[in-house]
Amino acid sequence: MLFLALAPALAACGAASTARPGTTPAPTSTTTPPPTSTTTPPPTSPPTSTTTSTTPLSTSCTPAPGVSAVSATEIARGNVARKQVALTFDAGGEDGVRAASILDTLRSTGVRATFFVEGNWANQSDTYRGLVRRMASEGHEIGNHTLTHPYATTLANAAFCAELNQADRVISGIDGRTTRPLWRPPYGDRDARIRALAAGLGYRTIYWTVDPRDWDAAVTEQLIYDRVMAGVQPGAIIVLHVGGANTWKVLPRLIDGIRAAGYQPVLVSTVMQ
Repeated sequence: MLFLALAPALAACGAASTARPGTTPAPTSTTTPPPTSTTTPPPTSPPTSTTTSTTPLSTSCTPAPGVSAVSATEIARGNVARKQVALTFDAGGEDGVRAASILDTLRSTGVRATFFVEGNWANQSDTYRGLVRRMASEGHEIGNHTLTHPYATTLANAAFCAELNQADRVISGIDGRTTRPLWRPPYGDRDARIRALAAGLGYRTIYWTVDPRDWDAAVTEQLIYDRVMAGVQPGAIIVLHVGGANTWKVLPRLIDGIRAAGYQPVLVSTVMQ
C-alpha cells in the first residue's frame, strides 16, 4: 500500500479564526499531490454548499468518548497488489436528481462506492436526507466532507474541528452511522495541521489518485472517461462529483471500461486493505 506520509503534532485548539474566502483560490498547501495523481486538485472549483447551519457547532478538537485518534498519514492510493480501484463521489451542491441517477447506476451494475457527504447538503430537505439513507441502505460507504465545504487551511483549529463534528452529527442523525474514519478535504485543501486535527478526531484523510475534473461543466463525458481510464492502476482512488454535469451520464460506460480493463470497482475501505 502506497501512502503519502505526514504525521505532525496536533496543534492546540483555540487559534484565532480566519474568514472564509470568496472566489480566491485556496492557499498553497504545505504538501503536494502524490506522484501517482494524474491531476492537481481544483483550486477554483465552486463551493458546493448553498445553505447554512442553524445549529450551534461543536468546536471541540478532543475526541468524543469512545473515539480514538488515528494515523495522520494521508491516503492517496490503496493496495497496489490487487487490481481494484475505488470509485468515490463528493456529494454537495446539486438538486439531487443526478445523485439519484448515480445511485441507480451503481445499483444496476452491482457496484458499491464511497460518498464523501457535505453536512448541509445532506440536511437541506427530505429529498437529500432520503438520498443519504439510500446510500447507507444500498451498501455504500459514507465519509465526512465537512459541514459547509470551506477551504480547511484557512480555518482556525476550533472552526475546522467544528466542521467535522457538526457534519458527522448531521449525517449520523440521518442514517444512524458515524462518518468515521473517512474524511476528504474540500478542494483537496489540506496541510499537516489539518491532517493532524482530523486524525485526532478519528478521521483518516482520503485524497485521490485520479481526478478527471468532472466538476467543471466544460469537461465532456469523453474527457471524463479518457482521464479516468488513463489513470486506472492497482489501488487507484478516483474522485468524482455527484453534481457534475456529465458524471452521471458517463458513469455506466466508466464502470464497463474499468471492468473491461480487468479491474474491480470497490469501496475506499476495501482498496485500503
